[in-house]
Amino acid sequence: MDVSPPLAESTPRASSAPPLSSSACPLCGDARPGTPAVVTSLYPTEYLRRCLRCGRRSTIGPARPFLLSSCADCGIPFLTHGGDPESRPRCADCSAGRFPSDLPDRHVAEATERELVLALERVWAFVRAPSLSVYLDRLVEQIRSHMDTGLTASGVALFEDARYWTLALPSGRVLLSLGTLSGLEDEAELAFVLAHELAHASSIDASARLVRLGLRIVTQGQRAEIAGSWSDAAHDAIRVGYGRAREREADRRAFHAIVSMGYDPRSVLAYLRRVGGLVEDGDPRVAELALAHPLPAERVRWLEAEMTAVPAGRAALRVNREVFRRAAGQEALLARLERVDGVQPAATESDGDTPAERRHRTLWLAVSLVLVAVLLAVAAWYLT
Repeated sequence: MDVSPPLAESTPRASSAPPLSSSACPLCGDARPGTPAVVTSLYPTEYLRRCLRCGRRSTIGPARPFLLSSCADCGIPFLTHGGDPESRPRCADCSAGRFPSDLPDRHVAEATERELVLALERVWAFVRAPSLSVYLDRLVEQIRSHMDTGLTASGVALFEDARYWTLALPSGRVLLSLGTLSGLEDEAELAFVLAHELAHASSIDASARLVRLGLRIVTQGQRAEIAGSWSDAAHDAIRVGYGRAREREADRRAFHAIVSMGYDPRSVLAYLRRVGGLVEDGDPRVAELALAHPLPAERVRWLEAEMTAVPAGRAALRVNREVFRRAAGQEALLARLERVDGVQPAATESDGDTPAERRHRTLWLAVSLVLVAVLLAVAAWYLT
């Protein structure tokens, strides 16, 4: 089945929210509308937004607003009425020692990933194109070799959604929305997005967040079925991210990975500035991305500082715009995408061969063998 943009959003249970928030930020008092409001499964009765001035996240509504922080220990987001934004916030469970310090171990993470994949296959429309899958899997494998991730798997699974959604599974598999892919302009930008997710997975951010969010939502009993709770956990990981410190570290690692691969770092800054424009305009496609990550302008400042460590006049700065356009541009997506049952295994190079390509290669092989035979015959005649 062909998939044709524009793409419909696969709306999860806890995503209905007003498009923009208008109440003043409880921290800095800025009265401008913040980012589009988002509802999470963890806090289903609260609308959450990020201030466009100070960058802090808070609830909106008639009641006294809460601030949203991420626990420095377990990574789970929690609501509070105050706190120093520069401190290491801790949730009530970690402060009281109620959260096991050894979670997640490998077996728990693997079991969590299986549950998540099964749950997401029920609510997301996964798609693939053989040549595109080969391109994405090959690129993510190259990134892994420059990041020393220690992950057990790689590859990219695409799903049909117009929003800028990405999620790293604990094993290292990256789930990427077509909306995210359509918002990129070259391979350097794509490499940064993938490397950012691999950084989360390799630092166990993905394992810790998904395991603990899943367990928390399951125990809250908001869903009659367990599968729905695990898909809610995946959606919440996308909506609220990993906290400012973890997101900054993922940006740093991703940035230096693509620089080591010879990509032009200025392309990353251009991508973040474009996202910043969408955030400022209140574009609903970036609502979750804006809530989960620090403001794009702040991320640009971080990476501009990292650029001072990049050697001046570095050779072979590339973006591979034409390669990206042929493999993953809009025309390529319209022509090649097909629906699949779920998360597919990583593609191999042979997966990208069409019957016509195989016939073409066989023909050239036969012609080459004939030419070699002719040359050998001529050489033998000449030597005699």
